Amino acid sequence: MRLVRLVSVLVFAVALLVAGCARTPTPDDSGAAAVDSAPAPQPAPEPEPEPKKPVTLLFLGDINMGRTLGGMLRSGQTDYPFAKLKPLIQEADWACAELEVQVSDLPGTVGQPGSLVYCAPAVAADVMKDAGFDAVWSANNHIWDYGLDPFLDTMVQLDRVKLPYTGIGKDLEEAYTPVVAEVGDWRIATLSVTSIFNTTFEGEPAERIAWADTERTVRAIEGVRDDVDFVAVNHHGGVEESTIPTEEIKAFNRACIEAGADLIIGGHPHVFQGGEWWGDGAIFYSVGNLVYVQFHAWGDAGLGLRVTLRDDDSPKIEILGLKAGYQPYLIEDTEAYRNRFNQISSGYDHPIEWAADGVARRRDAPESP
Repeated sequence: MRLVRLVSVLVFAVALLVAGCARTPTPDDSGAAAVDSAPAPQPAPEPEPEPKKPVTLLFLGDINMGRTLGGMLRSGQTDYPFAKLKPLIQEADWACAELEVQVSDLPGTVGQPGSLVYCAPAVAADVMKDAGFDAVWSANNHIWDYGLDPFLDTMVQLDRVKLPYTGIGKDLEEAYTPVVAEVGDWRIATLSVTSIFNTTFEGEPAERIAWADTERTVRAIEGVRDDVDFVAVNHHGGVEESTIPTEEIKAFNRACIEAGADLIIGGHPHVFQGGEWWGDGAIFYSVGNLVYVQFHAWGDAGLGLRVTLRDDDSPKIEILGLKAGYQPYLIEDTEAYRNRFNQISSGYDHPIEWAADGVARRRDAPESP
């Protein structure tokens, strides 16, 4: 009996020893490891941004509503200047032109027919606003024709109708400040400078009008470039009635493109000149007249530039042929205009070609839809 008890005790002790040596599962066991190896939930991907909808911008040439036309406006014919062009202007999402005249009713500002000193009546500001313009370029050789007071009143009249302007201001900082506009899904900027003036450019004019100084203009372009999608520069300068820009004009315009401008629109020669591609930008050295009457050859021929901004491609530039005068209008048959423009442009290394479909193309480049 004692032997049986002893054997039982020994068996129980061995069982305890075996149980004690058994390994207790830990968090590192295969079951736990399988749970830890499951992929962690990932955040939902950011949605793709919606593509920007295309918009059209319209750039036009020199406007002078003084002299004879000024008298017509004073007599109440305010619908006359843009009666035939208003649909073109208003169908664009944003439109701009060069205001080459003071706008004021101050005493002594009524220019006589044939005079080369210009001032339009104050109602000209309303005329441009009602036509559909969204901004005007104002740096040019006629913006000081009657001096400081009408110059300041010009800004008063433009502010009155809420028509933004660039190229002039109460000081140079304001004069070099671009107009920045939200156009649909896009932000655009434009600025205006002049390299010609009717008197010595010093004193009060030099403190309020943006001169085509390369360093200052480049700084203005670079200051806005990163905040907008498209930059257009208006440069008033060159030789009247000439189709050839000066070397100084070419160097300045090319520097503006290199600084970040997408498009240069020239004025002052009162005829249209040719154009060239410079890097990724386009330079139109002069688009000629719009609301202007001049009797020299090609003085009644102007160009319009209709630019379509597209999210999936570079801007599309269409060249429009215009008959300039007191009441400008769009012409249908542009063959003579195109031939002349392309012949003038052929002297550049990278000429702009005005194609039969109206689009500005790179010479020998394949056509795009």
